[in-house]
Formats: sequence, structure tokens, C-alpha cells
Amino acid sequence: MTQGSTLKVPALLVAWLVVSSALAADPQGSAPGSQSPIPRIIPHGPATLVQAIAFANGGQTLYAGGWDKVVCRWDLVGNQWELVEDGFLTIPIGGGLDGAIQALVVSPDG
Repeated sequence: MTQGSTLKVPALLVAWLVVSSALAADPQGSAPGSQSPIPRIIPHGPATLVQAIAFANGGQTLYAGGWDKVVCRWDLVGNQWELVEDGFLTIPIGGGLDGAIQALVVSPDG
């Protein structure tokens, strides 16, 4: 390898890193607007992949959240899980997966 060709490899690597970093950056940042929960009608539970679940109330209540940015609640009634109609929590929606639910924890006091 000549000295000229050895200098080209690091220069190409640096150029590639700069371009890929620029493409990966989010120039618009977070979505503008309120950071309060956004009410939405969720008729049948999660609309996308569920990423996290948590049980509460001695295993009688189930919470699930995921990519749709909604936490849904089910209560165990007899031997069946029933979706609680007003048991939804939505968070501010950003672009892409901003705000997607990745984990859930329920405090001991509910």
C-alpha cells in the first residue's frame, strides 16, 4: 500500500461517519404542543406490539403497553379478562417510536 492510499481509507471512514451521523440525527426534535396525556378512543385494546405488561391488585389487574403509546387495563372477572373501557392512559405522541411504552411498573399502593 502506498502512502496516498493509506490516507484515503481514514478519510473515507471519517466522511462515512459524518454522513451517517447527519442522516441519523432528528433535525425536527420532539413534536410541538402539549406534554399532557392525549385522550384517544381505543376500542379493543393494543393496536401494535405489546412491549411490557404488569400485574397489580394481587394478580387481578393487568396493564399492557407498547408501540401504540397506550397503557391498557384489564380486570379479571371470574375466569376472564375484561378490558376496562376507561382504563387507558395515553402519553404525548412524538414522531416514530418517541413515547413508545418499553416498561411498566405498578406501585404497591396501586
